[in-house]
Amino acid sequence: MRVRGAVLAAVIVSTAGAIAGCDRSEGAVAVADRTRSPGRAEVVPECAPAQLSWMLRVVAEAPKDTDEPPRARLTATKTGPGQCVFGGYPWFRVHIGKAEEAVAVPGRQTPPRHTVPPGASVSTDLFYSVTPDTSGRCFMPADASPQAQVLPPHAAADTTASAPPLTDRQGNTVQLAVCGEDIWMAAPVLA
Repeated sequence: MRVRGAVLAAVIVSTAGAIAGCDRSEGAVAVADRTRSPGRAEVVPECAPAQLSWMLRVVAEAPKDTDEPPRARLTATKTGPGQCVFGGYPWFRVHIGKAEEAVAVPGRQTPPRHTVPPGASVSTDLFYSVTPDTSGRCFMPADASPQAQVLPPHAAADTTASAPPLTDRQGNTVQLAVCGEDIWMAAPVLA
């Protein structure tokens, strides 16, 4: 009799826990969100790599005498249901195989944390040189087929990076070239 009573109590406690939102499965979180008490803040998770679709687009052609305007805009669009927090700078690099690489250096300002709803985007401008130096050298010329890689802020160290191709303003894929060894990144903004 005691064993049956203990089993019944365990079933009642685990069922009550699932209804109250103690279970971390997706269904239980949805129930907890609908039944949470007023005044309690909803916990929004960090954006995971699988929740974001990345695009890298040219925004400025190479001027003849300056490298001032941003060269490209890196945009992450939230896919799927629910919102997530994009809190920080993404990790971005351009590389040629296992040889040369340039990792983007974040701006000096602390980026705001953006709560990104489904279908919304976060963008950051990238500044780099596309002009060969005085000897005609380009650190990663287009004919060497450099590749871009990106991860959202706070991604786990073993996460596979996305590799968005560079597109022009019309959406056509174009060759990426980084002539200097530095890439600078502006603070992400909700687009």
